[in-house]
Amino acid sequence: MKKIILLLILTLIFVSLGLKISNSQETGWRTYRGTNERLGYSDEEFRPPLEEKWHYLGNALFTSPIAVDDVVYAGCGDKSLYAFDKRSGDVLWTFDTDGAIIGTPAFSDGKLYFGSIDENFYCVDISNHEKYLWKARVYSKITTAPLVTNYYVYFGAENGIVYCVDKDTGDLVWNYSTGGKINSAISGDDRGIYFVSQDGYLYALHPLTKEVLFKKLVGKNVKATPVILGDYVYLLNTSGQFRA
Repeated sequence: MKKIILLLILTLIFVSLGLKISNSQETGWRTYRGTNERLGYSDEEFRPPLEEKWHYLGNALFTSPIAVDDVVYAGCGDKSLYAFDKRSGDVLWTFDTDGAIIGTPAFSDGKLYFGSIDENFYCVDISNHEKYLWKARVYSKITTAPLVTNYYVYFGAENGIVYCVDKDTGDLVWNYSTGGKINSAISGDDRGIYFVSQDGYLYALHPLTKEVLFKKLVGKNVKATPVILGDYVYLLNTSGQFRA
């Protein structure tokens, strides 16, 4: 069996957490990089040579896809979220917004969660996808993939703010301001949420209280999503330096 690790690590920056980790993500590829820790790992068996089953030519770039049961979901720069039949590639339905969808959507409990350049964050029930279940307006472009837990959804925006909203209603629980844009996905485990800001810092916040667990200067050339593995947080860095 071939185990595929989808981590392209150019330079690693890691921070010791010193706490126990657990994976709360649902089974399946339901979020960006597969788990809330953003491990990008699958133990599915792939036997080359691989062959194309279908493709879809869109009008703009698509996000990374997620797959749930027999459906593949992806956002698109044409302002729509697409649902594709996994086997045929047929478009089952679309949900339209007023801006490009750049961040990968997340799926939980029959619902899709995603942000848009139109400055809104959406929750769409797949059983009634013609209208959103709720939306949260933040007055700033959202390009990040969300972090979805049992009760809350976390996402960042280009105004430098991380938002925590109620998973069922979209009501704001708390927000936290940084000094730079947030363009990469937020990672999380049972200890905290982790993200980088273009102010040059890696942040770790308590998921309920937004207490700063740590804040580490990593440089403004770090724009990738943190990966959580064991007691470490790993980041990509384009400077060619190895930092610990």
